[in-house]
Amino acid sequence: MTRRCTVTAKRNAWRAAAWLLGWAVLPAAALDQGTWREAAALGSPAPEAGSEFGSALALDAGRLVVGQRFATVGGNALQGSAHVYRVAADGVVVLSQSLFASDGVADDRFGASAALGGGLLAIGAQRADIDAMQWRGALYVFAPDGQELFVQSAKLTAPDGQTFDEFGTTAATDGATILGGTPQGDGAIADQGAAYHFSVDTGGLWQLSGKLTDPAGGSADQFAIALDLLGDLALIGAPRATVGGNVFQGRAQVFRFGGGVWQLEATLTAGDGQPFDAFGSAVALAGDQALIGASAVDDGGLNNRGAVYVFDLLPSGQWVERQKLLAPDGQEEDLFGDALDVAGDRAVAGAPQATGNTERSGVVYVLDRDGEGGWQFTARLAAGQGQSFSGFGRRVAIAGELLAAAAPSAADGAIGDAGLVHVFASMTLPEPAAVPAIAGPALVLLALSLLLAARFVLRRATHRS
Repeated sequence: MTRRCTVTAKRNAWRAAAWLLGWAVLPAAALDQGTWREAAALGSPAPEAGSEFGSALALDAGRLVVGQRFATVGGNALQGSAHVYRVAADGVVVLSQSLFASDGVADDRFGASAALGGGLLAIGAQRADIDAMQWRGALYVFAPDGQELFVQSAKLTAPDGQTFDEFGTTAATDGATILGGTPQGDGAIADQGAAYHFSVDTGGLWQLSGKLTDPAGGSADQFAIALDLLGDLALIGAPRATVGGNVFQGRAQVFRFGGGVWQLEATLTAGDGQPFDAFGSAVALAGDQALIGASAVDDGGLNNRGAVYVFDLLPSGQWVERQKLLAPDGQEEDLFGDALDVAGDRAVAGAPQATGNTERSGVVYVLDRDGEGGWQFTARLAAGQGQSFSGFGRRVAIAGELLAAAAPSAADGAIGDAGLVHVFASMTLPEPAAVPAIAGPALVLLALSLLLAARFVLRRATHRS
């Protein structure tokens, strides 16, 4: 009885002291979910093992679009689908419609990409066969019908597309124009990657208005595996590009549209870039700034921790590196920066292999831009029912006070690898209760006092036993 009494007293004393010590330092060190709360965890209307619900995400003006590129449709395996949801300001989500390509067939992978802006929706079918060319790829354009639904209005293809180009792997739109990526497309060199820009002519028809390529690109650079469009600017990543002899270091390029043509304005690389960083694995334009993910960056002895770089556009027209952002709690193999999206002065970045509420369940980080143009981490979000290796954060989207993060490898109930999408809403919360005046160093002294008191009680208990 004496041994049990002694051990229990010691354990309770140490637990109390550790709790107080942790409470004294936690507010200054921890990054929590802030005002963000998970509002919904969406599964596909037609869940299917391995269908990758969440293969693409787009969020704008209260609408959420989710791609499901490996879905079976009408018996056609891997034809793919996409689903449109209405999302209220408080995060309440309602399915509006499911979309399919009008001429879809097996292995098209419709839903590989999704872009939404200004009421216009573009969805990529990266392996659609065009003119007997296998996996040439296509982008389907949907316009609102005036009754809260989308209807297919066009099908876009790369005019010079070839077999295995996979046009439509990525897409962006500003509501008036569309940019589609083909990472295996040909430029001056075969398979270096390309992006195609389309606009509507006076007759309402979509026409090619430019083909963007890296003039110094190499084969298999994966140029256009990530892209963004903002007004007359396009930002395109090539994460496997060789830079200064460093293979797969990666780069990103800024193009500007003027005088009816696209011109390369700048080539961006990390000042501390190394081989295999994958700089350009995700990109986003934020006004006169460019955010670029490098998901395989090693830092602090941690392999593949990942980083996000921020570049400023100066009045001189020059782009310069401003910040290198590292997740404050980043660990090895997190892949921070694997996905990015920006809305105004707020950004969201995915780390799909970070440990959230379970091992390697994935994390997304919210960043806010201050008045000086610097970005700060403001929240760390995990799926409420996280699953290991679900890929939570592999796709992200943000609009105002709403954000979505896909876990395309998550199980939906008993259906393995079906995919889930988590929707978060930012709510204004009451101010936390005032912390007692005994915070900080005083609290540490209190913890030490508690240890001494516990030791005294322990000795008396041991003596009596």
